[in-house]
Amino acid sequence: MKSSRLLIVFTLFLSIKVFSQVPGAAESGLDKDFLNSLGDAVAGEVIVLNEMEDDAEIDNLFQSQTSLEKTKILLQRLRQQMEAIEDRIDSNDPDYNPKDELEVFGDRFFRSISSTFSPINMPNPDGTYIVDVGDMFHVSVIGSDDLDLTLEVQRDGTLVVTGFGKIMVAGLPLQEVEIKLDKFFAGKLLGSETIVTLTSLRDIQVLMIGMVERSGIYTIAGGSTVLSALNVAGGISENGTYRNIELIRNGEVIRNFDLYDFLVFGNNEFLNYKLRAGDAVRVNAANFHVPVTGGVNTPAIYELKSGETIEDVISFASGFSQDHFGFDYLDVFRSSATKTDFISVTQENFKEFVLLPRDTLLVPSFDNEIRRQKKIEILGRVENPGTYFIRDGEKLSDLISRAGGYRDDAYIFGASLFRKNAINLQEVYATRMYADTIAHVVGSIGRPDAYLDERMLPILQEELKTINYNGRLVTTFDLDELKADPSKDIVLEDGDKILIPQLDKVVYLFGDFANPSNFRYEPGFKPDDYMRLAGGSKEGAEDYVIIVNPDGTSQAYKPGLLKLRPPSIYPGSIIYAPRNVGRLDGIEFAGTLAPILSSLAISLASLNSIND
Repeated sequence: MKSSRLLIVFTLFLSIKVFSQVPGAAESGLDKDFLNSLGDAVAGEVIVLNEMEDDAEIDNLFQSQTSLEKTKILLQRLRQQMEAIEDRIDSNDPDYNPKDELEVFGDRFFRSISSTFSPINMPNPDGTYIVDVGDMFHVSVIGSDDLDLTLEVQRDGTLVVTGFGKIMVAGLPLQEVEIKLDKFFAGKLLGSETIVTLTSLRDIQVLMIGMVERSGIYTIAGGSTVLSALNVAGGISENGTYRNIELIRNGEVIRNFDLYDFLVFGNNEFLNYKLRAGDAVRVNAANFHVPVTGGVNTPAIYELKSGETIEDVISFASGFSQDHFGFDYLDVFRSSATKTDFISVTQENFKEFVLLPRDTLLVPSFDNEIRRQKKIEILGRVENPGTYFIRDGEKLSDLISRAGGYRDDAYIFGASLFRKNAINLQEVYATRMYADTIAHVVGSIGRPDAYLDERMLPILQEELKTINYNGRLVTTFDLDELKADPSKDIVLEDGDKILIPQLDKVVYLFGDFANPSNFRYEPGFKPDDYMRLAGGSKEGAEDYVIIVNPDGTSQAYKPGLLKLRPPSIYPGSIIYAPRNVGRLDGIEFAGTLAPILSSLAISLASLNSIND
C-alpha cells in the first residue's frame, strides 16, 4: 500500500514540475481533463505555477515559509474572485417582478405571422365579398359560341363586355354577381353556361389608429379582415387592448371586437366582417392586466375587463394544468396604494372573486415527474438471464428466484453486482484523494535531488485517463446465507447489473513476477505455491502481494512470515505484486515510471475484464 501512495506522490510531483519545464506550456494551455480532476483550489495552484515567468520564480514560490505564505495569498485571491461571482449569481434582485417571466397573452400570435407594408392581394373571398371598382374577373361562356373573357370593374361600377353591353356589379356580394352574369349571358347566348372566377382583388386603403405598433394608412387587399390589418400594422402595442377593438365605417363604430373570443375560444365570427376602402380600425387602451403563474396550462399576463373574476381568467389560461391536481385554492397577490396582501381563495369562491388592477394570481402546483419503470440486468449462469423490471424494495434473493435460480455450473462466490451510483462515489473519492495528494506535493517541491523528465507527462496523463470505475458492490450471493440473515439481502436499484459467472479454475498472477501468468487452480495451493510457479517476485518488487478474491474482497499478504497464516486462494483469485518505486530515484525513476504505470494499467484492465 505504501508503494502505491509513493507512486501517486512521485507521479503528481512529475506533473507539476513538468508544467514549469515545458517551453510554451503557458501559451498552449494546460490539459483540461487534468485540471478538472484536481478540484478548484488545487487547480488554482497549478494554474498559478504554469503562468509564472521562469523556473526561478517557481522555485522561490515554494521555498520554505515564503513558499507557503505566497501560495496562501494566491489562493485567497482566487477564493475572493470566486465568492464575488457566486454572490452576483445568488443575489436576490430587489426589482423582481412576476411579469418579467411572463408575456402578454396574444403577443406571440402576431409574432408568428408575417408582417409587411406591401399590398396583399391573395384572392380567397367567400360569397359575401362585396365587389367594387378594381376587382378582376375571368368569365368563361360555354355554348354555341364559346367566350373567354377578362373583365375589370370600371369606375362607374360596371363590367364592360364588348359587343354585349354593361353589367352593374359594384356594391353587390360576389354570389349575386355570379348569378347576374349567368343570367346576362344566358339571355344573349341561348343554351350557354357561364363560369365566373374572381382572379384579382382590388386594393383598398384603411386607417389603423390607436394602440398599434405602427399607426397609419395601409394599402391591403379588398376583403381583408381586422386581424390581417392588425398584422400589417405590426400588431397591438404594449398598452393596447385585445378586447376592445373598433371597426369604424363612415364615421360610426359598426362593430366592437374582443380578440379573446378568437384566441381563447376559437370564435371566428369577426372574419365575416370584411374591410372596405375608407374603413378605420381603432385599438383602444387596455383596461388592466393580471399575471397568472403556476399550475395553469397557459401562464401569461391576461387583460381583464372590469368585473371579471378568477373563474374568467382561469378560462383564459385554458384551465388548470395537471400539476394543480389536488389543490382546491389559489393565492391572489394584491397590491393597493397603501399595502400588499396575500389572499387565499378557495375554489367555490372563484366565480365571485372580482379581480382588480395590480392583482397577481399564484396558482399552486406540484411538478410530479413521470416515474420511469426500474429495471436491472442479470446475466450469466441463471436459468432465465435477461432484463427484469423491479418493484421498490425488491431484493437480490427475489430477483434470483424470478430468474429461475442458479444453474448447476454457476460460480456463486465469483458473482458480482455493479451499481451506477457506486461508480460516481468511486470517482468522487478518487478525485478527492488525487487533489489532496497534489496539495501535499505542491508544498513539498524544491528538493535538490528531485529530477524528472518532462517526456513522462504524456504517459502520465494517458494512464490517468484509462482509469475505469466499475461500481462493483461486495455482497454475498449465497441464497442459504441470505435466508438465514435477511440483513445481508441487498435491495436492488434501477440500473443494477448482475453477473453470475461459470466456474473457471484459473488463478491470475500480475505485476512484478519473473513470469506473470495465469495458472490452473490447484486445491490446497497457497499464495507462495503460485508465486513459485511464476518464478517469484523480481528484485524491484515490494515484499508483499495483494490478493483479490473472486467476491471482490482483497487483502495484503507478506510471504515468509511464519506467524502469518496464508490466505486461501480460490478459482478466479488474483495475486498482484506491486513494484517498489521507493528504491528508484533520479533518472532511473524517470526511465522506469512508464513500464510501472503500464503494468498497473494492464493489471486493472485484466481485473475489470474478469469482473465483466
